[in-house]
Amino acid sequence: MNRDFSEFRELLKKDPPVFLWSSDGPVLSKNEGWWADFVNFANEHARTNTSGVIKGENLVIIHPFFEEFRKDKPLPRSKAAVTIEELLRDPRLAGYGRVLFESYQHYGLRTYQWVDEGLVDKVIFAYGGRGIPLNFQDLGGFSASRANYFCGVYGRQAVTTAAYAVMLYAPILSIRPVNDAIVYGRWSLNPFVLLDVFNSAFRGVSSIDLLSPKSA
Repeated sequence: MNRDFSEFRELLKKDPPVFLWSSDGPVLSKNEGWWADFVNFANEHARTNTSGVIKGENLVIIHPFFEEFRKDKPLPRSKAAVTIEELLRDPRLAGYGRVLFESYQHYGLRTYQWVDEGLVDKVIFAYGGRGIPLNFQDLGGFSASRANYFCGVYGRQAVTTAAYAVMLYAPILSIRPVNDAIVYGRWSLNPFVLLDVFNSAFRGVSSIDLLSPKSA
């Protein structure tokens, strides 16, 4: 009988992973027992069920279900989150690469289903819900990209962080936020939030623009 993620679901809800920070970046502190088994399973699932290819034009999705799985106060699905999935499934974007930045926890709870449906070409596992890749080598394929359309949760935190990570490999002009497919968080005193860096730094498009032949 083939394994699936159901055996980990309750563990992921009750005992999510703890992250530590080292000089090399974020690391998982739970590296044994069920967590190690789960991470190995998730890595293998993502590797064997996606092409691993980053294309010239890509839809880049960051932590799409973060609000629904918030530990403090889960929130209903927003209009922007619905738009993300509509773009992912739209046949007009069939030629685009579909790149998912996701935490291990939320991959096991939800987004592995997108992979099972064949909707994702590349999975980049990220630190919690912050958009920081756990392995920056996963971003190397962006070096040949021409346009990368970003959407996800939250725009002023994880989506921005992921975009700047991709910019280590891709030209800045390739970074294009999809304005109505980005969820913005609650106001805080974080200076990056106050400056609204993401929208001011990159030229955005709407989902309608993206679906138009002229958007590319």
